Amino acid sequence: MACCTEYNGRVVSRIGAALVVLGVLSVRLGIVGVTTFLGAGFGPVGAPIWSGVMVFITGCLGLKSGKQPTHKCARTGFLTLSIFSVMTSLIQWVTSAWAVPSYCISR
Repeated sequence: MACCTEYNGRVVSRIGAALVVLGVLSVRLGIVGVTTFLGAGFGPVGAPIWSGVMVFITGCLGLKSGKQPTHKCARTGFLTLSIFSVMTSLIQWVTSAWAVPSYCISR
């Protein structure tokens, strides 16, 4: 069962590319959301923008880590930033979930 113990660079590169695309999408939708719901809840904080930037940086490091799978520093950095990206994404969801009802109540 050696398939599950190796660091697969191709898979990590694909995950990194997906994270880059999702990070850019989050930033773009965050800009639209902040300008649309400016007076609602945590709108001025721009959580989707900051979360998207974090996911984008993680994806770029994932691309580098996938191209050089023997580079332990890039591998460790990618896995660490992946954990932080998950946490910032959860914060984004919480702030967005908080802002939508406050926007609907204020209208």
